Amino acid sequence: MTDGSLLERTLKNNLTWNGARIKFLAAFLIALTQSRSVNLVRLAAKFGGRAAAESSYKRIQRFLRFFDLPFAELADLLIKLMKLTPPFVLVIDRTEWKFGSKWHNILTLAIASEEVAVPILWRFLEKKGCSDDAEREQIMRDYLLLFPVSSIGYLSRRPRICEPQMVGVFNARENPLSVANQGKSRVER
Repeated sequence: MTDGSLLERTLKNNLTWNGARIKFLAAFLIALTQSRSVNLVRLAAKFGGRAAAESSYKRIQRFLRFFDLPFAELADLLIKLMKLTPPFVLVIDRTEWKFGSKWHNILTLAIASEEVAVPILWRFLEKKGCSDDAEREQIMRDYLLLFPVSSIGYLSRRPRICEPQMVGVFNARENPLSVANQGKSRVER
């Protein structure tokens, strides 16, 4: 069994997508790991199969442009594949990435696991600088649409990322939220 067919089988068992999309995603993920790049030309060259690299390039473009990724399914898949179990340590932070010549401001919610944080939700911010309370609250509400509040062990954050208003989102539910400030060992409840 090849790596591609094993990955396809794993994806098929965990996603509700049609077979063509699953086959594409498996090829795309393998190309990402082999090329160690997000450059679409390099990815297309690693796609393999009988299709020309130019055809694979157009296929990648169509997928990225027209397919609405089901983030709930992908988040669930990542959690299963990494064997993460609640209660989760959530990390919320903002980062900037450069795509081509344009900088993108991204608010990310990740689940921390040992030495790595696995991003499961993100929002592109249409502005420069920090996220505001409403944006941080929305990404946490998105999380709560996927998982119960009881799945949260605590929220790790930078100063100003989790203001008192946001803690109220959770205190109104069945469990209070524990918040750990980065750089401090104390957990606030």
